[in-house]
Amino acid sequence: REKELYRYFSGRFTNLKAAIIRRNSLRMQGYSDAFIKSWKDGQNVSMFEAAGEIDEATTALLNKTTIALPSQFKNVNFSATNISQLNGVYYSVQVGVYSRPRSSVQLFGISPLYHNRMNNGYWVYFNGIYKSISDAEENKTSVREKGVPDAFVVAFKEGEKVSLTNARKAISQGNALPADEDIIILEDAAIEVDNQLKTIIRPQKTRAKSLVYKIQIGVFTHQISMDWVLEKLDKSDQKINHFVSSTGKHVYTIGSFTTYAEAASFNTNEVKKLIKDAFIVSFENGTKKAIAK
Repeated sequence: REKELYRYFSGRFTNLKAAIIRRNSLRMQGYSDAFIKSWKDGQNVSMFEAAGEIDEATTALLNKTTIALPSQFKNVNFSATNISQLNGVYYSVQVGVYSRPRSSVQLFGISPLYHNRMNNGYWVYFNGIYKSISDAEENKTSVREKGVPDAFVVAFKEGEKVSLTNARKAISQGNALPADEDIIILEDAAIEVDNQLKTIIRPQKTRAKSLVYKIQIGVFTHQISMDWVLEKLDKSDQKINHFVSSTGKHVYTIGSFTTYAEAASFNTNEVKKLIKDAFIVSFENGTKKAIAK
C-alpha cells in the first residue's frame, strides 16, 4: 500500500515578499527544502503567476536563502529567535550588542530576548515586539530601570531595521502589522532557547569590587586601529582597550589605573597632547560606571 503523505504549511500571505521572508526563516531553522506554494481563485498556480510583476528588491530577497552567519552556540539553535523573521512593521527595544550570546540571567532578568547577528559576528539583543511606539517606549523605560541605561527603541519593516520616522510613515500608509500568532510563536521560541542557554551559561559569581580608571580616546562606527596613539606616546607599559557599546559603536580606551589621580595625571600630561577631547572613564568588574573620584 502506498504510504500516505502529510503536507504542512506555515502562514498565509497576500503578498510575495511576506511569503519569502517566512520561507527564508524556515530554511534558517533547518527546513532547507521549504518552498512557496501559490493559489489564485482557489487554483494552484505558479508563484510568478500569482505575484505578477516582481521588483528588484523582491527578486533579491527571493534569491536569499540563508543568513551568512550561523545562529548556533554550544548546540543551542537561535534561529527561531531571530527578530527579523516577522512580517509587517513593528517596534522593539535594543538591549545591547555582545560578542557572545546572552541569557536573561546575564541581562538583569530581561525576557524574552530576541537577536540579530551583525556582519562582524556580534550578537544584538532586543526585548519585546510592539505594534505601537508608545508601548515600546514604555518597555524601554522598564528595561532601563532593570539595569540597561542606554536601551532604546528600534523599528523594523519586513524584517529590516528602519528609522522610527519610516516606521510611522509605513503604518500611516496602511502597511500591515505582525500577526499576534507570529509574535506569540517568536516569544515562545525565545523563552525555550533562553531556558536551554541558562543550563550552559552560568551567571558569574559575585566578585569583590574592582574599580579601574581608563582614558577614553575615541568612539567610531567601525573597528579601527588605534595603535598609533601608543607609538606617539612611546608607552609600552600601557595598552589600548576596545569594546562595543550597546548601540554598536566601537569604543577605545588607553591605560588602566587604580586611582582617579593617576588617570588624571596621565590624561593631562600625556594623552590630551594628542587627543584634546580625551576624558576619564571608570569600570567596575568590567562594567562602565559613573566616575567616583
